[in-house]
Amino acid sequence: MGKTFFMHSDGTLDENMSEPFIVRTTAYTQNDGFTPGNTTATGKRVRHGHAAYMPEYFGWTVIVYAVAEDGGLGEVLMYAEIQDTGGKAIRSGKTIDIYHDTLKECREWMKLTANIHGVKGYKRSQSVVYVQLVRADG
Repeated sequence: MGKTFFMHSDGTLDENMSEPFIVRTTAYTQNDGFTPGNTTATGKRVRHGHAAYMPEYFGWTVIVYAVAEDGGLGEVLMYAEIQDTGGKAIRSGKTIDIYHDTLKECREWMKLTANIHGVKGYKRSQSVVYVQLVRADG
């Protein structure tokens, strides 16, 4: 999934930052009975503040935004570091999986990000967010 990179007001392209875009979101924890082990795909110990996404973005920071009532960009929900990957939907860039410390926090995340505003292309039962990718060393 190609990303559109950020365009500065002077017209220069910033390849260290993407424009915000919308994706489906899921949540995981090592205490969910499904996630094996406690190590990310990059070999780091899984912790709050980690996210699973496309491997080519390992080490990048992701800014996660709510979807506003009008379907546009909402408030910042969190910052996370992409250190993990997952199934096909995550590796393809259609979904970002956010790590939480407990199953209760996972459930709260899914409620917080539920598609209550009816974003086109997503079911109301799915959770969606805007994300912006930022190269941490850029």
